[in-house]
Amino acid sequence: MTDISHDLQQRAAAVPADELLTRMGYRAIGPKARERLSRVLADPQLGLATPEYDFHFASRAFSEALCQALAMEPADYLPALDAIENP
Repeated sequence: MTDISHDLQQRAAAVPADELLTRMGYRAIGPKARERLSRVLADPQLGLATPEYDFHFASRAFSEALCQALAMEPADYLPALDAIENP
């Protein structure tokens, strides 16, 4: 598991899923959004290895929005996401 993945899991555990998705910009939160959040948090690669789009976010944008919603600094998460995408 990557450090960023572990950090996101810990931070997300303190926030209800619907609140986190609202912070990410979702207005209508349904089971698909909750499933995607769970899947990304459980994935050491944060869903970046599998292209996905839910009419709100593509894979990279979803991970970035998740980091922002959990109050992470861009200087901390952008290089980590780049490293996952470009090993």
